[in-house]
Amino acid sequence: IGGVHNLYKMMANGELKVPAINVNDSVTKSKFDNLYGCRESLIDGIKWATDVMIAGKVAVVAGYGDVDKGCAQALRGFGAHIIITEIDPINALQAAMEGYEVTTMDEACQDGNIFVTTTGYVDIILGRHFEQMKNDAIVCNIRHFDVEIEVKWLSENAIEKVNIKPQVDRYQLKNGCRIILLAEGQLVNLGCAMGHPSFVMSHSFTNQVLAQIELWTHPDKYSVGVHFLPKKVDEAVAEAHLGKLNVKLTKLTEEQAQYLGLSRDGPFKPDHYRYCLPYNQAFCLPYKNQAYCLPYNCWPWDPWVAQRFGTCLWPRARSWRPGIESHIRLPVHGACFSLCLCLCLSLSLSLSVCDYHK
Repeated sequence: IGGVHNLYKMMANGELKVPAINVNDSVTKSKFDNLYGCRESLIDGIKWATDVMIAGKVAVVAGYGDVDKGCAQALRGFGAHIIITEIDPINALQAAMEGYEVTTMDEACQDGNIFVTTTGYVDIILGRHFEQMKNDAIVCNIRHFDVEIEVKWLSENAIEKVNIKPQVDRYQLKNGCRIILLAEGQLVNLGCAMGHPSFVMSHSFTNQVLAQIELWTHPDKYSVGVHFLPKKVDEAVAEAHLGKLNVKLTKLTEEQAQYLGLSRDGPFKPDHYRYCLPYNQAFCLPYKNQAYCLPYNCWPWDPWVAQRFGTCLWPRARSWRPGIESHIRLPVHGACFSLCLCLCLSLSLSLSVCDYHK
């Protein structure tokens, strides 16, 4: 995510001089490398570093995106009770619907035995959290280098630091409790283990190679900017890995393809189809043969959005990403569509309330 984020920043500042493809948000990367890769390599890192019994422990996972989902699944699979912290109401609701407890780090820090930061943000676990943790709480990160954990605070405030073995440090705090920090707050699956299995990494590397080939062979299709990986290429990456798992694909008949309006060879899904609600993406609606995207964190009637953009719906270009590129105002029919969406949602809510009172 760091590289992609920097590309978008360069584009916003006018510093990007060549076309680029965002491989990180491709389905065969984000839904496989991020989720399934972390689901296995996180446990490797924790076990190789500590050999701790995970069953019966309370594990706090900061975030509930693709990486976070894999980590939570892995820890729960080993018998841990999972607590999720989240800033996004949609991700928080997903976590709750999966049966996880969702609360803030200020509260979770008192209960956790194992802490995993997975957000890609800064300042997730701070000094005040360390001071409230249980003795020998294990703290690690699997997402965005060492910026998520305030390692500097530990170094400056611990009365003793013991290096148990490479990449495993035990800090004794002034309150008598000890904190076990893995990989110095860097990526635990790389610092304390061997990283993701090669099979799932093959998805990501194939994505990168095919993205470069796509840019080289079709230069006229891509202007200067950051673009999404074409759906056809995404599907090709997935298909290339099916044989290893002995997967047999069903082939559409001509009649089925005509009924669906698809080619028998794909792509089988529209560009806005994301296979599940993705992390840091948008809710997209089809309208007049285009995908109109509604960011998960705003609504058409949001006053801030109306003041800034005039509307919260805009056509999705191949290089679209929320919060970075310029937003295109819709003409009158777009505003009408936005209004209709509001009315439909309001009517649905009213009917639900009436049904509840019955």
